[in-house]
Amino acid sequence: MELRQLETFCVLAEELHFGRTAERLFVSQSSVSQQLRRLESELGALLVHRSSRRVTLTPAGTVFLADVRQVLERLSQAARTVRAMDRGHHGSVRIGTNLAGSRLVVLPLLSAMRESAPGLTVTMRECGSPEQERALELGDLDLGVLYGPPVSDRLASRHIADVDIVGLMRPEHPLSSRDAIDLTEISRYPFTAGHKGGSTAIRQRIAMAVQMAGGTLGPERDEAFTAMYMDIAASDLIAFPSRERAEQGVASGLVLRELVPKPAPLQLHAAWDPTRNEPSVNSILEMIFQLAPI
Repeated sequence: MELRQLETFCVLAEELHFGRTAERLFVSQSSVSQQLRRLESELGALLVHRSSRRVTLTPAGTVFLADVRQVLERLSQAARTVRAMDRGHHGSVRIGTNLAGSRLVVLPLLSAMRESAPGLTVTMRECGSPEQERALELGDLDLGVLYGPPVSDRLASRHIADVDIVGLMRPEHPLSSRDAIDLTEISRYPFTAGHKGGSTAIRQRIAMAVQMAGGTLGPERDEAFTAMYMDIAASDLIAFPSRERAEQGVASGLVLRELVPKPAPLQLHAAWDPTRNEPSVNSILEMIFQLAPI
């Protein structure tokens, strides 16, 4: 039983006319008749009643048609899946990201994937840049969106977005009445720019900006950004998060302030292991590069 025989039978069942079937398949009527005879011979059953006036399906032909249509649809789906896999539009990709990366890169990516690559799925893990680098090197992540470029020379990366650093404080903080925080006036207040084991990119950028402004930093606290909001609300602690994370704090009743002078933005990089040439990962990278603000 050949695929061509099944396709011919399905078209004939729709047209119920040998001439129109031949036209749709771009073959001769004799070829249609030949394919049908071979199929009936292999099945040992009559599928079509033929007369000079009309063509109708036999009861066996009606039952056989339903099954054949299912088979052809499964074959078509299998072909679509294989083509999607070859283009990298099928499979699962594990992406690590920080909060800024999820807002600026991953969420637009997921939206675009629903239309252009519905066969691809993404598992997202929010974690710091050092943890992402370790996971990429171990093969526990396929892609990272981190403050970069990565330290490891085993990883490739590309600049895809810029992230602003801002100040976050309680509404009653002595500096909250101003439109912006002057970095030369913060030495008396404790600050946090992350936590041990996380990325030092924000800490380094703030320290550089304060030094260039001629100011000094106050005492530093080791605070995880995800757990710092209560400490900010209860003290004169100033946090220096990304704008995206600070906006979460605003939703919790804190106030966001710009910094003067404004620190240079942090670079978000897409990072990956170039030795793993996987179509699904390459497809995701291509979409990220197309969507990147930079």
